[in-house]
Amino acid sequence: MKFIGNKIFIAFLIFFAGIKVYALDVVYPTAYNVNINASSTFFVGNTNPEEILTINGTKIDVHPSGAFAQKVPLNIGKNVFTICSGFDKKVYTINRNAVLTVSYNNSSKIDNFKKFDEEKYVYIKNDGTALRSTPVEQGINRLSHLEKDVILKIDGEMYGLYRVVLAENNYAWVNKKSVYENVVQEDIEPAKLIAKYFDQINHSKFYKIKLTKRIPYYVEEKDNELILHLFNIDGRESVIPVKLKYNLAGYDAYYERDNLVFEVKKKLKLYKFKPLKDITIVIDAGHGGSEKGAVSCLRDNEKDINLKIALYLYKELCKKGATVYMTRFTDEFVSLNDRVKFSNDKQADIFISVHANSLPDGKDPMKERGTSVYYYYDEAKPLAESILNSIVGKVKTKNDGIYQRSFAVVRNSRALSVLIETAYVINPYDIILLNNEKFQKNCAKAISNGIIEYLKSIQVNQS
Repeated sequence: MKFIGNKIFIAFLIFFAGIKVYALDVVYPTAYNVNINASSTFFVGNTNPEEILTINGTKIDVHPSGAFAQKVPLNIGKNVFTICSGFDKKVYTINRNAVLTVSYNNSSKIDNFKKFDEEKYVYIKNDGTALRSTPVEQGINRLSHLEKDVILKIDGEMYGLYRVVLAENNYAWVNKKSVYENVVQEDIEPAKLIAKYFDQINHSKFYKIKLTKRIPYYVEEKDNELILHLFNIDGRESVIPVKLKYNLAGYDAYYERDNLVFEVKKKLKLYKFKPLKDITIVIDAGHGGSEKGAVSCLRDNEKDINLKIALYLYKELCKKGATVYMTRFTDEFVSLNDRVKFSNDKQADIFISVHANSLPDGKDPMKERGTSVYYYYDEAKPLAESILNSIVGKVKTKNDGIYQRSFAVVRNSRALSVLIETAYVINPYDIILLNNEKFQKNCAKAISNGIIEYLKSIQVNQS
């Protein structure tokens, strides 16, 4: 009798183990009491699709998978939201403060600018320091990324940045925290040009300028020309123009000791049977390890989706003959600086960073869908367009556009660099695609084809 009872109990457990148990799971906001200073936010999560989901009594659409995303408005002060699904109920309090937003209008009038009685000199503290065209510590206003010990002449400050005197009526800006605290008051002898060199190695031309000290510079992109602007501390400007007889395949300027190196990459060749032969590509699977990235409606971590697509892309590119490297093959943390350094050390021709998209407060996760591609330097825009068109054409995601953005991995790499947002993890429909193995493989194939189509286009333009 006891034996029969045990069998019934085991059968009972097996029966219920096969039934999916749902509970209301709110992924975002991440706490029951939060501060969000935006006109709206959204609730993202999952629940039993057969139950009615409501937020403050209003019925919310639920995807057949159970995923949901709903934008809600926020009033100034305390906002209370009650979410119900079946017998589950959760209450969230979201506090919105009145925030005064200060922005900088890039006009001839500069408010709050404090001009010094005399010009001074400062030295940059760390490599990769942004020299900006406006006194705003964000966006695509970076003129260049300067190295440690570059000397700058400054004549004033505002918004926590020094104004840098490049030449007469030509100014830039640098964060005060990016330079050494000891400001030099007395005049400093201008840098002297000792020698110029030219070299050509593999895919690159090198212009080398030997100086007595490190001074600021930036590179200007024009239609068929690159211009290196070099600024001495006595206000003199020197320019080195480089005519381009082919589509630009990447460039960089950087110091090696006191030698300023201006590297311009030559055109990339396309082969018939192994189209990507002799081309080095670094694939960057975004996030990893402790850095999860965005979390989906169904609690998938972006880092895992990125890696799956990146690994399929690795196989595709290897099949096409490319020399391919991955910033990570496993679930591990890799810093942004290490990703860029890895790409530069491998002398990559192309750098592809794979991500899945999310949204800030104030946006609507049900309206935002599809694939977008980001670049920083104009030279990478045609590659971004080719990859986006290929993905949208093959996997039929919504065309979410190409954008110029100041992302660390694309602005600091010496390769043609793009960042791909394959789809939105917080959209209930896009996350189903992102979790689908066929979609992941087709997305990888589309990225590979997009690279090849880009190379074909520049072959035609250069013939």
